Amino acid sequence: MPDAGNPVGQDVTFGVITPAQITADQSAYAPAGSGSASVMRISSDQRRTLTGMGNTVNGRIMTLINVGSFPIVFLSNNASASSANRFDIGARALLPDESITLIYDGTDTKWRLFGNNAPASKSPRHSPNFYSEFPSLTGLAPFISSTFSGTLSVIASAQTSASHQGGVKITSASSANTGAFIGTSAGMYNSSTLGGNLFCEMIFYLHNTTSVKVWFGFHDGTTATEPANGSYFELAGTTLIGKNASSSTRSSTSTVATLAASNWYRLVVNWVDGTTGATFTCYNDSGAQLGTQSLSSNLTASNVGVGCVAFWTAAAATDTITIDWMSWWQEAGAFLR
Repeated sequence: MPDAGNPVGQDVTFGVITPAQITADQSAYAPAGSGSASVMRISSDQRRTLTGMGNTVNGRIMTLINVGSFPIVFLSNNASASSANRFDIGARALLPDESITLIYDGTDTKWRLFGNNAPASKSPRHSPNFYSEFPSLTGLAPFISSTFSGTLSVIASAQTSASHQGGVKITSASSANTGAFIGTSAGMYNSSTLGGNLFCEMIFYLHNTTSVKVWFGFHDGTTATEPANGSYFELAGTTLIGKNASSSTRSSTSTVATLAASNWYRLVVNWVDGTTGATFTCYNDSGAQLGTQSLSSNLTASNVGVGCVAFWTAAAATDTITIDWMSWWQEAGAFLR
């Protein structure tokens, strides 16, 4: 019988099931018994991705608990799932021993977070372990900087706004492959040693795209030589991808997003650990997610830093990017923000 206290007027069930281990990515996850369950104790044989879930009844509430040993990643509005099965919860990793509760919105035909007021298509800011808003060239701390024939300068007034009142611009010199680095020392972090689930974030203004090259994330690079180790974004022209590197052996995601000049963007790298993988997510200036990709090959066990390298590959003195914010934090929870 429907429960009069249930605001969606749905039959209340409390079935708990433990489905078979997930051994492949799922676009319409609906294991046996899930149609009458309200709790699923799920697990996987390695890091797996869910892009959709079945049993789509308006108002249906489902709690998923990761009882396994590997993260299970939820990707939202992903084309691999049919529209009616998709999540609208951002990009999230459900770590071992964690749970997430979803509700099916029959009007918009999406699985949404239950009991969370943050818009799923946008990303709330996180309180970092450390950060800088780059108010001036002397206000980089706790980060450091170095140049390879490029220059650093204070943000131009044309790019300032109520949301971006400070920043440091990286400009190339007249010769090719010149620019600058802003970040931590190269050997500060090791995801496995620190317990994993590390995040770093950068907000930046993209001045020009033709010959721009940017690396941001967890890596050991400080010049125009590509990082040998790490998990980081690469922006080459307008194309943004994620990369993993281990002793200069690299792998790449497909395109995370296509960027355009004269716009602000926010990048977030979630480095789960040295064996599981990394997730790369890009947002526009209003907080809407432009794309997300995950990558688990060529993960490094080396110590790396957090930082951004930006330069111009052609021989021209050109403004590349302006950095307004950079941060790092570690979560016991699993929000891929």
